[in-house]
Amino acid sequence: MVERVIEIAAPREFCFEVIADFESYPEFLKTISAVTTTKKAENVIAEFKVFIVKTISYSLDFRMSKPERMDWSLVKGDMMKKNSGAWILEVISPQLTKCTYQIDVEFGWLVPKTIVEILTEVQLPEVMSGFQNRVESLYASKMKKEKA
Repeated sequence: MVERVIEIAAPREFCFEVIADFESYPEFLKTISAVTTTKKAENVIAEFKVFIVKTISYSLDFRMSKPERMDWSLVKGDMMKKNSGAWILEVISPQLTKCTYQIDVEFGWLVPKTIVEILTEVQLPEVMSGFQNRVESLYASKMKKEKA
């Protein structure tokens, strides 16, 4: 399990909404080319197309516990044996949220170790930075419009 923590300058509910907007991920996460979602009771099934050395597809089942967390597990995926994790959102102050990202990924035996290293050591910090920039930018725009 890999875990990363960031603080985002926005309320927890706003952070949750941006993180849960899966179909917008290609707009700010450069490795994701497409996301499609289907709602299933309280869960959301999201299918991702991601470029990591080559394009892979996988589907995750997200269980939403709004606004404090979302957990996911693998439904199906190219080369993946496991992909589970969570976003855990904690209020630090009304305008500051502690966001913890946990992921546990296992690939099939044909996947080179370099791909796993790229995912955890290179792309995960980029993903976290991408979410932080996205949430803070959208929140700043929202606040500016409300003041106008």
